[in-house]
Amino acid sequence: MIHYTDSGSGDAAIVLIHGWSCDERYWRKQIPELANQYRVVTLDLAGHGQSGLRDDYPITAFAQDVAAVVERLQLKQVALVGHSMGGPVALESARLLPHRVAGVVAVDSFHTGFPWPQDEAGMTPFLTQFDKDFHGAAQKMVRDMFGIGADPELIEWVVGDMSQAPKTVGMSAMRHLFQWHRDPATAFDAVAAPIAHINAKGRFGQTPPLSLRNNEEIFWIEGVGHFVPMEAPQRFSETLEMILQGWKFPRRVN
Repeated sequence: MIHYTDSGSGDAAIVLIHGWSCDERYWRKQIPELANQYRVVTLDLAGHGQSGLRDDYPITAFAQDVAAVVERLQLKQVALVGHSMGGPVALESARLLPHRVAGVVAVDSFHTGFPWPQDEAGMTPFLTQFDKDFHGAAQKMVRDMFGIGADPELIEWVVGDMSQAPKTVGMSAMRHLFQWHRDPATAFDAVAAPIAHINAKGRFGQTPPLSLRNNEEIFWIEGVGHFVPMEAPQRFSETLEMILQGWKFPRRVN
């Protein structure tokens, strides 16, 4: 069972896809404003929030969750917006819904400078610390993701919430995410729709050199960490609105 929330009407919708060990609540600062203009759908990927569990959590299966909700709501056009792990999920979802996707917005998912491990040897040390102490390792990792000026109350809420995620879900999803990032080009090459990136600028030191495809563009937001929509909700919403206007994405039917 995949839990979702549908705000608005019409056959076009923005679909907001959360990241690793998060859920639809992580979009709460965007939903009220977006829902005034667009139909907005949020969901909890399997193993997250109010959705059901399964045995394994590959990125492609998360994409099937998204596609199932789109099909159930009979949406004819969607803008897929994914934060962090939600970016790869959005790309894989676009591959399943090629004639319905107006565009993909990846939020601090790619072009971040994060050193993704490229083989099992590189992945094992990272995963081992989570296997030994999932709660403690998650707390440290998540806390380090915030910008210097982030709201302390927001930090504590996110750190506490994400570190309470089920270990089996978190470990499986993380392993599959690392494996997916060994060959992201395959998913990018399969998506003909426009792809926009909204990224925290220079979070891992220097802004990485970019190699963008013809259908990609990137927008930088300064002074924030990984949780861009929560740390700078107004700037994020303004940037997202600019992207949607550029795509001429349909507004909601009142």
